[in-house]
Amino acid sequence: MSRPPPGRWRLLAPALLAWAITAWAVTQPGTGWWVCVASVSCGVLALAFALQRGRNRAAWRLLALSCAALVVLGATINAGEWQRADPMLEEAAVRRADLGMQVTIVTFAAETQGGFGERFWVRATVHAPRGDIPVLLWVDGETDARWVPGSRLELSGRPERLEAGSAAAYGVTVADSDAAVPAAPRGAWSLAAGAGVVASELRLGLREATSKLPGATLLPGFAVGDTSLVDEHLQNAMLESSLTHLTAVSGANCALVTSSIMWVSSRLGAGRRVRRILAAAALTCFVYVVGPDPSVQRAAVMAAVVLISGYGGKRSQALPSLAVAILLLLALDPWQALHPGFGLSVAATAGILLGVPALSAGLQKRLHIPRVLAVPIAMALAAQIACGPLLLLLQPGIPAAGILANVLAAPAAPLGTGLGLLAMLLLPVAESLGTLILHVAAVSARWVAATAEICAQLPFARWIWPEGWSGRLC
Repeated sequence: MSRPPPGRWRLLAPALLAWAITAWAVTQPGTGWWVCVASVSCGVLALAFALQRGRNRAAWRLLALSCAALVVLGATINAGEWQRADPMLEEAAVRRADLGMQVTIVTFAAETQGGFGERFWVRATVHAPRGDIPVLLWVDGETDARWVPGSRLELSGRPERLEAGSAAAYGVTVADSDAAVPAAPRGAWSLAAGAGVVASELRLGLREATSKLPGATLLPGFAVGDTSLVDEHLQNAMLESSLTHLTAVSGANCALVTSSIMWVSSRLGAGRRVRRILAAAALTCFVYVVGPDPSVQRAAVMAAVVLISGYGGKRSQALPSLAVAILLLLALDPWQALHPGFGLSVAATAGILLGVPALSAGLQKRLHIPRVLAVPIAMALAAQIACGPLLLLLQPGIPAAGILANVLAAPAAPLGTGLGLLAMLLLPVAESLGTLILHVAAVSARWVAATAEICAQLPFARWIWPEGWSGRLC
């Protein structure tokens, strides 16, 4: 067996160090500037030692690389804090007054129960002179078709400053959700708004079509992450059986899109460069259709890492690609360093890169499973194992039935995702064909739903485990 290249871990160490310091810096307003100053000082010293000393030169270079990454991230944090401190929002928050604003919806509405009755929350961005500011919208009562990712609305609400380190800068209580109206695009918004309308119509068309099919409520979740049709019973069953990741757009969805395009283009005789260009274009379109959710951006970047590394087969490219992805995502939004989804994305991708080759080979050799099934099953197992310790922190208890449920659902979920996306594209131009494909895709949705309900009811489906870090270290 050939030894792995000695330097493939070196880029990952600076990325993890930068992640840890960024997670601390975003909770301490004003420290971005000091991170830059300290990193520049340490980086210059490390570079000087690396150039002068022959011994341990690699270690000094590693420190210099870490400092360079921290300079970029510190500057990004400093700029982000200035952008978030919008004078109009700050003044309205201090006065506890309503403020008119234009927003872009980022996520689908999620329901929450509180002392004030039925309430929904939606992630959005407020368009301000300093730039787009992430906010959390609180809406009383149900939301309609206007409140979907990518929609631009004009509304009135009362902003409130959230604690440092929060992914959203403000929480905004919407005065009247029915009074929210579509925002008129101006200037550079026109083209983006037109594309956003098309993407929104595609998502709504898929939701409407699947709502008429029995047992197909999971399909919008498979395709674009829309779980608005899933009832509470099935949602709890998916949670207990550790299958909720199937209805959230993840790196697996993005990898499925790009790998399908590359496979089709290769059968048509396209060269390697053309296949990559087509795959990148397909991934961009998919991300735009799904919406501007940060989790979708994470999924797209991590999917690119998985594809570049050949599902972990190219070990020399796997971990360096993951390190670059971590730094890129933190540079785009340093505040996601504290988001559980970011940690789970990194852990799942690392598990896939390091575990899929061996697991897939073992499934093919020992159980004689064909590669087309062995790879997705191995991906589900590797991701589940890698995310296990983090999931214990978020939800104490080991989902003993989770691995079984993921193995059983592994062949059906990609089929539902692929057919759901295909049907979504066909429904506006060939409704009969799109509906037919949805009927076929509904079989996979029923399979996953049945798997979730059965596995959730198994004896000892969740093992009790100590909470917090003590449980993680056990």
